[in-house]
Amino acid sequence: MNPTSRDDAGTAVAGRPDIIARAAASTVRSQAKIARELGAYPYEFVLAHPGAPVAAAGGKGQITNFGSSNYLGLSTHPEVVAAAQEATRRYGTSTAGPRLFNGTLDLHVQIEEELADFYGKESAAIFQSGFTANMAMLSRLFGPDDVVIFDRDSHASQREGANSGRIRNLTFRHNDPASLRRRIAALPATTPFAVSLDGVFSMDGSLPPLPEIAAVTKDNGGTLLVDEAHGIGVMGPTGGGACEHFGCVDKVDLISLSLSKALAGSGGAVVGDRAAVEQIALTARSYIFTASCDPAAAGAALAALRLLRSTPELPAAVRRNGARLREVVAQAGWQAIPGVAPIVSIPVRNRISAVYAWRHLIEFGVYANVAIPPAVPEHGCVIRLVATAAHSDADFEKLYDALSATHEQMRRPYLFDLAVDAVGSGHA
Repeated sequence: MNPTSRDDAGTAVAGRPDIIARAAASTVRSQAKIARELGAYPYEFVLAHPGAPVAAAGGKGQITNFGSSNYLGLSTHPEVVAAAQEATRRYGTSTAGPRLFNGTLDLHVQIEEELADFYGKESAAIFQSGFTANMAMLSRLFGPDDVVIFDRDSHASQREGANSGRIRNLTFRHNDPASLRRRIAALPATTPFAVSLDGVFSMDGSLPPLPEIAAVTKDNGGTLLVDEAHGIGVMGPTGGGACEHFGCVDKVDLISLSLSKALAGSGGAVVGDRAAVEQIALTARSYIFTASCDPAAAGAALAALRLLRSTPELPAAVRRNGARLREVVAQAGWQAIPGVAPIVSIPVRNRISAVYAWRHLIEFGVYANVAIPPAVPEHGCVIRLVATAAHSDADFEKLYDALSATHEQMRRPYLFDLAVDAVGSGHA
């Protein structure tokens, strides 16, 4: 029976589909409802301190958290917490307006100036999130005659930005400069183009061959954009990200990043040439029509940035723990996707396997991220683990025990099939 729509009074109108009823009957929602009823819904898991390495979890006691992007452990650092508290005391809880009107604080200006100085660039603009920073950069800097070429695995926010700006966009094979070269060669010689990709790919911790990508882009007169959301604070001698790690900062035209991961606040930024940054800020709807970052988030991010710049051992610490994370995963019997950054993804065969592994880890007191469709392709499900500088020896020992037990359980076909039945195998 086809749903019918409702008139203004809520009465069904024959013959016209009801959009709300259609949403209620969607496959994704139905699967989520079943998973919640079975206690197998892997998202929106409640943690008392989401950035802490160990946190209280509703109904599960203390749980060791290997799912947070609080790479430097600064979200609970006393100086960062104090800066957020002082910003709230001084400025209140909200800016109550966008940057172009009443929503600019001296904190915003200081973050922008210090980020630009950190990268040796002319200017920076901060946004409500890394997602909106990418949306603004991709949608407002380019026009209908331009082309943006993405790595196949570039973050969704980059693609959304090009799509919202109705910018023609293409993809090249993941981390393949030769594929990029072929894409560029197929363009008319007079077509302006940009290449946009992640400095650290967020799902598996891999890095692009950035020197080769930069050379192909620049040799052909293109603009290079790099998203350092998962690179800042992690890669490079001073935590400048993959651009610094590869010595390519001067080859990158615009760097976007997040303030909510290593920098322990909330928001995003675009850093680069002053003219380009101003063009983005003065025309982007996500800058003009959105209230600016709240004082607490800005205060925290500024304090974290200053700690990063004054404590060069922090990026080295998270990289050491990232290497240890990869060792623990391998020692526990799992084969991870190759990577460099402290993000480790373990492929599993389908969404039911992924949810079962996630739930088994929870029972052993370890939280991990799980990626299942529609976030990834049907056969691209993974368990995703993240190391931070704050993880201890005890945390890694607990993770090894949990991963080993889960690996052993999933090697037993009979027991695994029973577990699959328990979480609803008919919905895989």
